[in-house]
Amino acid sequence: MDGSTVLWIVIAVVVVAVVVAVFLAMSRRRQAVRRSREAQALREQAQAHEVEVQRREAAAAEVDARARQAQAEADVKAAQAAQLQADAQSRQEEAASARGEQEEQLRRADEVDPATVTDERVTDERVTDDRVTDDRVTDDRVTDERAMDARAMDARAMDDRVER
Repeated sequence: MDGSTVLWIVIAVVVVAVVVAVFLAMSRRRQAVRRSREAQALREQAQAHEVEVQRREAAAAEVDARARQAQAEADVKAAQAAQLQADAQSRQEEAASARGEQEEQLRRADEVDPATVTDERVTDERVTDDRVTDDRVTDDRVTDERAMDARAMDARAMDDRVER
């Protein structure tokens, strides 16, 4: 091989290397442009969805606000229910106290009334007479019925107050 053939081979290899280098550079440039366009398209899509995302966020915030309001109302209702229960308990205690006072008054009235048979009088009469008259037993039953009617009326009145 002479010197000119080697020179032509070297020139051919250099030209091929340059052509390959240019081809690779253009290919990379096209790929970069294509990726840039793709990125721009993705940004535009994201921008277009921005309004929808904001709408969804606003809807979520609205639902959250309603949930908090409902929870606050439920807390208020629970507090009111607890207060009503406390009031009912207090009124029941007052009613029981009033009932006790009324029963004590009826007991004292029975003790004072000579026509009412009490355990004490029955014992006294059994000792002296060994029997109780029918009139006294009947009067005692009437007194018990009156006490039961008074209790029923008090219970109805208590129910009416609780309902209010």
